[in-house]
Parts: sequence; C-alpha cells; structure tokens
Amino acid sequence: MLKKIRQIALTRAFGTGASAMVASSVLGWFIDQVRESLGSEPERLDTAQLQPGETYLVTTRPAMSRQEAKASQRRQAAAAQLAKTTRPTRSTRRTAIKLSNAQRKATKAKLGSSRQLRHERDALLLGSRFDRLTAKSAKQHKLEAAIASLDTELEGYRRKALAQAPRKRPSRTKVFR
Repeated sequence: MLKKIRQIALTRAFGTGASAMVASSVLGWFIDQVRESLGSEPERLDTAQLQPGETYLVTTRPAMSRQEAKASQRRQAAAAQLAKTTRPTRSTRRTAIKLSNAQRKATKAKLGSSRQLRHERDALLLGSRFDRLTAKSAKQHKLEAAIASLDTELEGYRRKALAQAPRKRPSRTKVFR
C-alpha cells in the first residue's frame, strides 16, 4: 500500500520518464538507508523446524552494562587490529604465486631431469620464505591472547547479567501446534 502511494506521489511530482525513474531510485535508496539506520527490522537469531508437540524455550537477557559494552568495543578493536596484521602483504602474495608456479612446473617436468630438480629447489626455497612471511609475530600472538581474555571477560559479564536478571515471571515454554 505504501509503495503504491509512494509511486503515485512520485508520478505527480516528477512525471513519467527518465527523470522520474532516477528520482524514484534515489528516493528508494534514501528510504532504505533511513530504514536501515533506524533498525526497526527484527533481528533473526535462530530458526528451528519444530514438529507438532515439540517445545521451545525463549530466554532473553538484559541490555549490556557499561563495562560489558566497553569490553565488547575493546574486543572489536583488537579483532580489527588482528585482521589488519594478518592480512597478506604484497611480498607474501608474490611469494605464494611464485611458489605455486614452481610447484606446478616441477610436477610437469620430466622425472629426474635437471629442470625438475631446479624447480623443486626453487619450490623449497620459496616454501621456506613463504613460511617465514606468514609466521605469526609477537604482536599477533599478543592480540590473539587479548581477544581470548576479552572473550572470557565478556562471557563472565553475560553469565552475570543472566543470573542477576529479575525473575518477574517464570520462563515460558511454548508448545508448537
């Protein structure tokens, strides 16, 4: 119904033709952006296929505390930093391509030939260089440890929030019919 009204309003405002089509697409994009920023769409957490007679339990948790929100932000920042440090560099990609080419050429060469031996030697050298380039640095180990500790901290906050949640009503168990 809203789409029909919007279409009528656009037709009256811009007429029919190319300008109306461009205006409607821009307006549609703008409306989608506003709708997305409002977050009015419900978030789907899980989908289950229930058979008649099966039961399910829905448990919600209270909103995040300030401490939990800060820990979550720190975890996201650490994860972004880890992703940035583990991203392959240009030299890593170049070495991987050369290694792949050397291995392919070694398998295509005649067995026992000098060409095969040369490509296998190149593949060994490039393989050790690739291993050196992709080895985890101390900073990466530190970030992984920080993420693990923040995960356990967040899990503790979540458990605490669920344990302290007010139990005004008993949990509802729904029966699928």
